[in-house]
Amino acid sequence: MTRAARTEACSGWWDEHYIANCIGSQELIRRYLSPFETTTWELAGVTISAKKRGNRTGVPKSASTWVYSFECDEFSVTVRSVWNGGDLLGPLKTHTRVIKVMPDTEEARHSYNAWLRSIAAI
Repeated sequence: MTRAARTEACSGWWDEHYIANCIGSQELIRRYLSPFETTTWELAGVTISAKKRGNRTGVPKSASTWVYSFECDEFSVTVRSVWNGGDLLGPLKTHTRVIKVMPDTEEARHSYNAWLRSIAAI
């Protein structure tokens, strides 16, 4: 995980925005962003795209790994997610997580969090 995904100034992995942003991303992807139906969305001023990637090691052969990009003027967020059997592969904290936030600032992480809350993802 990059420093952009979580701040090192707080308590490391348990940074409040990192945890909330991962949970919000998981909920949003699971409920509304199935890559099997469409791969581009526009939602509340944010452009979302999904691209299939090669699977990580340690996931079932039937699984597929997707990378979601959330982009707007305030932030660009990348989330990796693994689907298996029509649902996200668990445990979610391992297989669906924020892997990059740009710009690499607390404001960008907060802006993404505010956007997730505005669409009731968290």
